[in-house]
Amino acid sequence: MYDEIKQYDCVFVSRNEQSDTSSAMGEAMLKIIIIFAELERKLTAERVYSIMLSRAEKGKWNGANVPFGYQWNEVSKFPIPDPEESVIVDLFLKDI
Repeated sequence: MYDEIKQYDCVFVSRNEQSDTSSAMGEAMLKIIIIFAELERKLTAERVYSIMLSRAEKGKWNGANVPFGYQWNEVSKFPIPDPEESVIVDLFLKDI
């Protein structure tokens, strides 16, 4: 968004963050905020990826929707075949 604002030779003024890019100090502060926001976004992505990889390596469920033909098992914390839905899946797979 900041690049687009600069492209049209406009300034950014925020009442909430007290940012005003019409001055050199305001523009510098906004750039610092942008850099730290990007850093936080990347660090969060790295943490989520690391946790999901660790759970997958341990054979744990990563939290997606349970696929059709399975049901959630509270004891094992993992999907198990659903007897009713698995019949439909078998019928579908026979046609393929």
